[in-house]
Amino acid sequence: MQRFKNILSYVNLALDEHPALERGVRLARHNNARLTVMTVIEEHPAQAHNRAVWCLRRYAKFSHDV
Repeated sequence: MQRFKNILSYVNLALDEHPALERGVRLARHNNARLTVMTVIEEHPAQAHNRAVWCLRRYAKFSHDV
């Protein structure tokens, strides 16, 4: 079976749940692949940065449980 080497996952920071990110984390772990997370922001960069850091920290913790 061919394995993924790079996975791109989109995160909508306006939502509380991120199923695409959860799936990306599982795929990356299963395939020992690099995971890149992206989003589109419409707010001031400092506010967006704080939300992005919160989201990634939350899912970094989640990824250890997968």
